Amino acid sequence: MVIKSFHYIDESQEEQIRELEEICNLAEKPSLQSYVYLNSQANADPDRDCFYLLYEDGNLAGFLSVFAAGRDGEITSFVHPKYRRRGFFTALLKQASQEWQDLKSLSLVAQPFSASVPAVVKKLNASLAFSEYMMTYRRKPLPKLKNAKGFQPVSLVKAKPEDAERAVPLLAALFSMELEDADGWFSRLCESPDTSVFLACVGNAVVGTGCFSIEEERMTIFAVGVKKALRGRGYGEGILRGLMEHWEQKYKDLDLSAELDSEHPAAVSLFQKYGFETDIQFDYYKLPQTQMAAK
Repeated sequence: MVIKSFHYIDESQEEQIRELEEICNLAEKPSLQSYVYLNSQANADPDRDCFYLLYEDGNLAGFLSVFAAGRDGEITSFVHPKYRRRGFFTALLKQASQEWQDLKSLSLVAQPFSASVPAVVKKLNASLAFSEYMMTYRRKPLPKLKNAKGFQPVSLVKAKPEDAERAVPLLAALFSMELEDADGWFSRLCESPDTSVFLACVGNAVVGTGCFSIEEERMTIFAVGVKKALRGRGYGEGILRGLMEHWEQKYKDLDLSAELDSEHPAAVSLFQKYGFETDIQFDYYKLPQTQMAAK
């Protein structure tokens, strides 16, 4: 057994990982739709090793990735069915945990229908923290906008790096992040040519945010949020409609998706109202600190 770590995956390695991922997906009953992200640029330190490849007899038998935009990390892992119950996942997790001990927390990301997950979660003594939903717009007619009393139209202004003073504290408050983590996240979003960050404004006041990314013939909406004191006034709906109108004007040939989580049920309901349906669910199991500190 040999484990190699990288911060960059080349074409040959990606081909091996995708093949292993597909084998593991098909081995589950029913089959899963896992598709691990193989780009470290979204990490707080993109040059830090975050991809772990385990080889046995010259074959790629296991894989683990660490995503850490801030001090909270997420791991995704899969092991070839014929190499399971041989301690390969444990070995991958041990090495990654040792090299990422500076993280505040570490969570295992898994799909709820995976037959192998319950045993792993029990062994790790991990607890379900929240679920994330990958939703797709089914191209239904948009519902009629019913403005709440006192509603004012929302305008979306594309954020620039110089907007950090306004954007960073807002992102930190909306998405429960440390200011330092939100600052790094905002910078990376602004620098990415495939991502657009918008400040939602009512008059001269910033009331929330909304973002989207373009990747592989798909536009994905994320980070839609409204200041807590201003919720219930229809601003969230205004942000979503604005992003969807942007898609309709420039990217209608692409599929339209959204990333949401169970910690914001009102947002999930809003997207469902606008014709989005859940395609994939990911559950996040928080690992105990004793697991992260394991040697």
